[in-house]
Amino acid sequence: MSNETKRVDYSFIDEDSSSERSIIQINEGEYEGLKFTFGGIKFVAVEGDEENMGLNFTYDITENPNDVESSPEMINVLGDILVHVLESELKEVNGEFLRED
Repeated sequence: MSNETKRVDYSFIDEDSSSERSIIQINEGEYEGLKFTFGGIKFVAVEGDEENMGLNFTYDITENPNDVESSPEMINVLGDILVHVLESELKEVNGEFLRED
């Protein structure tokens, strides 16, 4: 299994300002138009890999215009988006929240 993430074109949507979760829309490919939110996110140990962590996450689909069914491929796309969001946020805050004072 590859640890490489793929860049997926997505955007944050401001449809429901009352929600505490950001809605994400996929803008291209097989899942174009799919809107979803991430729920719980948990880092987990990867058996046999001392250097890397895995991610477990939940998600809620808020709009599915192409009626795509959940599949391992779709979950991988959502995971790639999650990793990209996390990497972007780490760069933005320069990893400061990871350091203990």
